Amino acid sequence: MAAYDGQRITFVEQGKVEILPFPQEKPSAGQVMVQNVASLVSAGTELSRLYDYHMVSKPFPLNTGYLSCVKVIELGEGVEDIELGKLYVASMGHLSHLAISPEKLLEVPEGVKPEDAVFTSLATISLRAIRQAEIKVGDSVLIKGLGLIGQFAQIFARLEGGVPVVAIDFSQNRRDIAQNTGLKNALTPSDNEQEEFKAYTKDGRFDVTIDSTGVSNVFASLPELTADFGRVIILGGIHNKLELDLYTHIQKRSLRLIGAGSPDPRNWPYGENENKNTVLKLMQSGQLNVSALRTHHVGLNEAPEMYRMLHEEKDTGLGVVFKW
Repeated sequence: MAAYDGQRITFVEQGKVEILPFPQEKPSAGQVMVQNVASLVSAGTELSRLYDYHMVSKPFPLNTGYLSCVKVIELGEGVEDIELGKLYVASMGHLSHLAISPEKLLEVPEGVKPEDAVFTSLATISLRAIRQAEIKVGDSVLIKGLGLIGQFAQIFARLEGGVPVVAIDFSQNRRDIAQNTGLKNALTPSDNEQEEFKAYTKDGRFDVTIDSTGVSNVFASLPELTADFGRVIILGGIHNKLELDLYTHIQKRSLRLIGAGSPDPRNWPYGENENKNTVLKLMQSGQLNVSALRTHHVGLNEAPEMYRMLHEEKDTGLGVVFKW
């Protein structure tokens, strides 16, 4: 008989979400048992799996999620320096229980709520992109896409001293959310962007441009909007191919094209855990307030509706957190 009666969110077939039971055994020696407190939907990754348009297709059924805040409820043999009941950030899916190595847990500092801490890993994706963009005080920054990673990108760009920071999104809701975080320049896309951007930079081009949409033709528009010797950052996951005139738009103008898929070891000591700790410290200090990004904080039974909403009503939700 299993030690714990677990539950998890499962993509049982394309477009169909169910809450399914699973048995969870006790932790082995050197492991701890954690219980989920809050988990965050990573809409870009999870929807591409649920609706099967990710570049790397996987067969159904699929377990999903990787952003959780958990508490430790049992220690395996030989485990020390882990406190029962303490909150930790974990790369754990949308499931109720998991036996896990303590090395994979990151302690949540005092005063940070689980429904905030759960944003840590996603914020870290944006933070490593901002580090690799090497934004200096006074650099102009353009961000296309105000999903969660775009929202964190505009926040961190401003914390780094980017001026002006301009963000573009079709969604009025997402633009409003960005303004609620303190962004002044949240704009609607247009057919004559470079001309309109002259209100923000001398020639309508920016020192740093960032794509967080994951849409190939949106990314392809960025080099023309980037100043000579500037940096073009690929933050969103682009799951298809595109054509780009590298000579005209990259080589001739000495642009740097940077993929921000993992921490750059040259940014030592800011590896993945250091970046996560930085995010948590910013939350604890009040310099990073994620409450405006959390549009839904709901029970597990609402999961099927939340995924449908994120897919069909993109202007309705943004940060969806499940309570366990």
